[in-house]
Amino acid sequence: MDRDLNIQLRSATWPRGTSPPASMVTGMQSFHIPSVLLLIGQLTTPPHRAGISLSEYWAYVRYLNALTGRNILELTKEYADLDSHQKTILSDDFGMGFAMDYLTRTLDLTPPVDGRYFVKNMLGATGATYSGGGKVGPGKTPDFVALDRSGKWHVVECKGTQSDSRYQTKQLDAGRVQKQTIDFPSSVRGERIVASLQVGSEQSKFDSVLVIEDPEPEDPVHVKSDELPRAADAVHRGALAVALQLAGFPASSSLISAPDGDEPGAETLSGQAESNRLQSVRRKRELSTREFQAAADRIADGGYIGRAVEFELPGLRELSDGRIAKAKITNGISKDLIERMQVARTYDFRQSLADQIGVAGDELDLRREGSGNSAELAFGKLYRARIELN
Repeated sequence: MDRDLNIQLRSATWPRGTSPPASMVTGMQSFHIPSVLLLIGQLTTPPHRAGISLSEYWAYVRYLNALTGRNILELTKEYADLDSHQKTILSDDFGMGFAMDYLTRTLDLTPPVDGRYFVKNMLGATGATYSGGGKVGPGKTPDFVALDRSGKWHVVECKGTQSDSRYQTKQLDAGRVQKQTIDFPSSVRGERIVASLQVGSEQSKFDSVLVIEDPEPEDPVHVKSDELPRAADAVHRGALAVALQLAGFPASSSLISAPDGDEPGAETLSGQAESNRLQSVRRKRELSTREFQAAADRIADGGYIGRAVEFELPGLRELSDGRIAKAKITNGISKDLIERMQVARTYDFRQSLADQIGVAGDELDLRREGSGNSAELAFGKLYRARIELN
């Protein structure tokens, strides 16, 4: 179940003396739709929040009716006629999903993390301050921060629209400002991408196109060389927290995403405030332990512990000629990870994941496979998600 999408690299926007990596090419590229949907569900799940619901699963299947049966990426007339609010959500999700699908493959990325969470986590780790951090405008953090397998850091801002190319240009202009909020040492600095997906439909006068730029930044927040281990820990924590959240372990996700208190940016304090912080941390660990104990026999698939759900999907006439009627989605974490978290060291003061629960960063390696009507996304052997269209 593949769809073709035109990729346009604006090489002239890359910093002087550089060019896009050889793995990134202009022209038509094929995208496996179940794999993209699986990635959208992962990317749109916040690393840190309270509660759990089936909305994460809905992220995987809500757009199956949106695509026509043609071999290019194209929306049906019904989805193109949605009201402006729903069209914006679809465009944003597709902008993230297809851009990050392309970039995770071409840049060999490990699991990306939400940019806002990254900044909050780093501030708590280093004691730095940041005057930006709004959800919109020039102070907005970039959508994603990611580390590739060679140790380079990448910053990505994603946009999406169903309007014409003039609006897409405006989005790219805005994205150049919004991604200029995090900078890494030059020795480990990777791409700083702004990507905008223009989504065509059955009734539009244009085809879908993903435009990618790498303009010069003016970054107010700098990650120093001696802070890189903390930065890596922030990314790994964010990825593991999302995995726990999707597998149905919100208390354990909160413990990993905010190890020092109620929020990712919590710091060691003094006096009564420090006593309150420690009490909060210990309460969170107790809730995590109870959560794991209650799920001891909740096998999701293949020995992973988590949850599975099956959706009826009526009306997939365009996408599959009526051949697909259901979607089964499973999310699970390994028994090994649960055991490590249950015998964890102290949470009273900040440690890396490796010191705290014995999880090294390379164990969260991003692996994605997809063919036909199924796809799988995994973080090493610690987490696995799968979608099957039946």
